[in-house]
Amino acid sequence: MKAAFAPPNASNPPMRVLPVLSLALMLAAVPHPAPAAVAAPVPAQPGTSPDAPYFAVLDAIESGLDQEAAFRIVARTIATELARSSPEMIEAEANYPGLSDALTQSILPTLRQHSQEVQAKYRPQLAAALKQQFTPQQAKDVAVFYRSPIGRKLMHKVEQNYDGRATVTAAMREKDVALADVQADNRVMISRSLRELTQADLAELGRLAKAKPHLLKLNAAAQAMAPIRVRMENEPMRPEIEAQMLADMETAAKDFVAHARAAQGLPPAPEPEVDPAPALDAAGKPLPRT
Repeated sequence: MKAAFAPPNASNPPMRVLPVLSLALMLAAVPHPAPAAVAAPVPAQPGTSPDAPYFAVLDAIESGLDQEAAFRIVARTIATELARSSPEMIEAEANYPGLSDALTQSILPTLRQHSQEVQAKYRPQLAAALKQQFTPQQAKDVAVFYRSPIGRKLMHKVEQNYDGRATVTAAMREKDVALADVQADNRVMISRSLRELTQADLAELGRLAKAKPHLLKLNAAAQAMAPIRVRMENEPMRPEIEAQMLADMETAAKDFVAHARAAQGLPPAPEPEVDPAPALDAAGKPLPRT
């Protein structure tokens, strides 16, 4: 008979799951981008923040991304790593194929919420990193590129080719995500994306980069953003979001196992045994178990 799977609970927490990455931040790592068309300088409007052009770059990047598609791609990586994250999960996945996928799907709503909060918190720091590299007009050129057809195509390739394996693996092992993890995932993403561009695409990027050499500073901007990215990956969840994630995983695990056992004609899985709370002495310290 198949062993019952003990779903995660407060006394049996799952491994820390990383916040889903903001793909927008990785796009600055792609070498040699430039705008498809050079926009005329836009005079600053009265009362406009001097940092507005840098936030506009982030807006332009994010507007070209399919966030749901990005979540689905990273979710596949999370599910794969979750299925082999511990002997217990390996056994559970062998007994109930698809369990790791069900658990991953159950946490996506809380991951989305956490990711949105983290991105909002760090947007000023990301804009400041851009400001260190570009003048306001240069930042407007960057935004034009990311809204151009070739920029959108490049973003789509990046979106398809980023799986976050190094960062997911670090998080699953209860380790802080390191700069090397972020850089490793970026290298894989860039290599895959560039291989999928046509020669015409690459030639156009080269021509546009020659027309606007300052846009080649996107590599330097990416390097400046990388430590911020690391802090974003390691930003802890708010306790209430983490509690909701645990509850969602527990419900998903129970439901999945119950349906799987019923489909195979097996009786319901027994509830996992939980050790009773230890008795305390007058000082509040646990008494030895007898």
